[in-house]
Amino acid sequence: SPIPPMDQFVPLLVKRSSSTSGTLLAALVFLDRLQHRVPASSSCSPCSCQRIFLAALIVTTKMLHDTSPRNKHWARYASAFPIEQVNTMERQFLSLM
Repeated sequence: SPIPPMDQFVPLLVKRSSSTSGTLLAALVFLDRLQHRVPASSSCSPCSCQRIFLAALIVTTKMLHDTSPRNKHWARYASAFPIEQVNTMERQFLSLM
C-alpha cells in the first residue's frame, strides 16, 4: 500500500501500536540524538521520515517495555513496509545511534 504522509502516518502508527506518550517522548529523544549524528546534507528518499520514525518507535518500545510487538507486527501496523524492510530499518537506526 502507498506510504501515507507523516501527518497521517504517525497517528496511524501510534493508534495501531497503542504506543504511550512516554514511549513517544523517548522516541523523540532518540530522533533528536540522531539528528545531531546525521549530516544535514545527507540525501533522503521521499519516505525516509516515515522509515526513521518507525525505526525509532520500534527501538524505543523494545528498550522501555519488557514485552513489545515483534517486527512482523510493526510491519502490519505500518502497512507500507514489508518485514524485511522493517528489520533493515531497525538495524540501520541502531547502527547510527
